[in-house]
Amino acid sequence: MKKIINISIILIAFISCKAQTTIIPLFSGGEYGRTEGAYYKDVDNFLNNFEGIWLWAEGNSSLTLELKKITQHQSTMPLTNVNYYEDFLIGEYKYVENGSQIVNTLPQLTFGTQDQERNIFGNFIIHRYIPPQCTVCPLNELRVKLNFWDNERDYLRSSLVLRHGINSSGQEYIIAKLYGDGTYVEPYQNAPTEPRVPYGEYVLLKQ
Repeated sequence: MKKIINISIILIAFISCKAQTTIIPLFSGGEYGRTEGAYYKDVDNFLNNFEGIWLWAEGNSSLTLELKKITQHQSTMPLTNVNYYEDFLIGEYKYVENGSQIVNTLPQLTFGTQDQERNIFGNFIIHRYIPPQCTVCPLNELRVKLNFWDNERDYLRSSLVLRHGINSSGQEYIIAKLYGDGTYVEPYQNAPTEPRVPYGEYVLLKQ
């Protein structure tokens, strides 16, 4: 009987702690600062807009992105060891150029291990004035900024900024801007200066 009571007390304490978790909307949480034990939540389900498979195609070239939302994932800030919870997007990609497959990380979305080790990862929600600025975006439009990695060129620092929209035919699309975002040290002379997916802007339709 005493054992049952002790288990009940532990369960009540656990539920109570979970209920008292501070919820901070992602958009107001900033990109870097984190509070111990807080939950950085996608309160408006903004990230849901980007889930799914997306395709850009031009001639014999194509770019496929597959994105998935992860909720209330326990994370730890590097260096400070602050523990917190967050919602974020993970993803992988495939790029074909002139009929030849250049890179395909899509299988890693199914068979990969750590969510935060995906080749596309992040949750930084930004407005039009946050670089890269979007002068054509309406004042109230939000975008999401993600990290983008090429494991064959992991010295590069690249970001992927996404806008979501629906065209006049009811077709969902995203505008993806892939660009260099930070300094890096070339591992050897004349090393590539961009990932195997070329920097630029792509309009991808939902599949």
